[in-house]
Amino acid sequence: MDQAVARAVDRLADNHTAWSVEILSSILFSDISQLFRVQQYFKVIDNDNSVILMALRDLGCPEPLVPLCAPLMGFFYRRKTFQSQASQRIAGGVGKLSNQEYKDLLRKDYDTYKTLIGQHKFLFGDEITPVDCTLFGQLATVLYLPVDSYAKDVLKEEYPVLVEYCDRIKDTAYGKDFTSM
Repeated sequence: MDQAVARAVDRLADNHTAWSVEILSSILFSDISQLFRVQQYFKVIDNDNSVILMALRDLGCPEPLVPLCAPLMGFFYRRKTFQSQASQRIAGGVGKLSNQEYKDLLRKDYDTYKTLIGQHKFLFGDEITPVDCTLFGQLATVLYLPVDSYAKDVLKEEYPVLVEYCDRIKDTAYGKDFTSM
């Protein structure tokens, strides 16, 4: 039974929560082509230029040019070409839904994880399992990356059990080395 639940949680985290998080937050890469391939609809298309500002700084754009380049880069990114590519990619992952529906799906995923963890230290007791690592990987990208997002706000404000769970895994698996990674 535990193996079946572990498999279900693993697939939920990788195939559902990952898409919801991708849509509602942002993952940044140093390579500009990767950046544009993974920028999420809600963070770039439907939000301010904070991700683009960070990307420009990460790419080494001179600081005086960042405030000038960000709106221009944001404008081009938001053009119909990018919107249609993002929409097709999103529809292939979870489905083409409204903003609120994506938010509701993410909350349902978080509720599921919270229920499964219950009073346990980890998903299946006192030891970290591979499915804990999968779930940690998805939640840690939301919680620990220095990018603000809806997914991060909800996780921190409404799911302290999941934040504590991530902190336990981080401390157990990485200790003090986590911050230097």
